[in-house]
Amino acid sequence: MRRGHAGVARHLWQSRLERGLLRITVVTRHLTPGIEARAVEVQILLAERGEHRSASVPDLLVAATAEKLGLTVLAVDTDFDLIAQVTGRRVETLDFA
Repeated sequence: MRRGHAGVARHLWQSRLERGLLRITVVTRHLTPGIEARAVEVQILLAERGEHRSASVPDLLVAATAEKLGLTVLAVDTDFDLIAQVTGRRVETLDFA
């Protein structure tokens, strides 16, 4: 979470949690060799497009975990949009404007 958005994001996410629209998981709880391999694979796909520095390792692991579990990533920046371009997975970018 980027500084300055924490209060707004907490409000938006809390509302969704209370309505049962999302689940919070700890990435390391579900991290498997397959998830790690997928994160590396996606990083390679991004590198082939010249965008390998755009997504951090934690972003790649979160995206790979969501993909494995069939979840949608909620994001506050565009890094996950770039990941979605190479994976085809759904990302919902929260707009604070």
